[in-house]
Amino acid sequence: MKEIYVDNNATTRVDDAVFAEMRPYFCELYGNPSSMHFFGGQVQKKVDEARNRVAALLGASPDEIIFTACGTESDNAAIRSAIEVFPEKRHIITSRVEHPAVLTLCRNLAKRGYRVTELNVDGAGRLDLQELKAAVDEDTAIVSLMYANNETGVVFPIEEIGAIVKEKGALFHTDAVQAVGKIPLDMATSSIDMLSLSGHKLHAPKGIGALYLRKGAGQGAARPAGKGADRPHSPCQDQRRWCRAAPQYPVARLRVRRRGGDPAAFERKGDLCLVGECLHVGVAGAFPRAAGHGGAVHLRPRLDPFLPVALQYR
Repeated sequence: MKEIYVDNNATTRVDDAVFAEMRPYFCELYGNPSSMHFFGGQVQKKVDEARNRVAALLGASPDEIIFTACGTESDNAAIRSAIEVFPEKRHIITSRVEHPAVLTLCRNLAKRGYRVTELNVDGAGRLDLQELKAAVDEDTAIVSLMYANNETGVVFPIEEIGAIVKEKGALFHTDAVQAVGKIPLDMATSSIDMLSLSGHKLHAPKGIGALYLRKGAGQGAARPAGKGADRPHSPCQDQRRWCRAAPQYPVARLRVRRRGGDPAAFERKGDLCLVGECLHVGVAGAFPRAAGHGGAVHLRPRLDPFLPVALQYR
């Protein structure tokens, strides 16, 4: 008997074109896009291309797109970001029909002293905007309401909701997991401050999501901390300066050149060194001993502005 799948609101099959485009990055081009070397850098270009595509889908700017692991992480990042930006505000508004990704977090925050209002819906699953108006006050940090309901299909009047929220100076987040790719969106003209989406709802793989964060939202809303390509700096830059120590064992020679410069004029040599159990790249003299740190090493500052271009193994 042939199976007919009718639950695309839960998840979708990865589209053949998506799989074909992603396959090389599982098997051949598997470098870390945050790495300083070419093998990782070429992957970063594809990450940037993907970010541009998501931005175009939402009518947003690429630097307003933050990649996450899923819609749940996007929702959590948005709400936690808002209460971090407005620590003096202790009120959160959501609805009783939100996805557990939002409701579970809000109810957990209620146990920690936050005042959480869960708006009701009528028999047709619609919000009462008058109840929302009455609930929003100057203590409200964020209003988080879904764009489209995954079970009933009801689409909330998002722009009307956004206008109400803006009057009180709160941030407005929408879980648009069920809307992106189905409803045309234009963040450039929208009242939405933050929007969550999930790839596996629209024929991309599981394990990839995104958060749209409007520039200047909340007078500088906190950009969620993360790992990999969406960290503000590369892993080496964020390594907290000192790596605890051990003898350094040069295992290869490195040739580097200054970014944007004449390779012949700026070429230098350096070492690929084993420091403890970690392998690090540095130029000559980039591994100074530090008193009091057991031979700790300071990595990144000595590398800038050099770019690895070739390894000559010993």
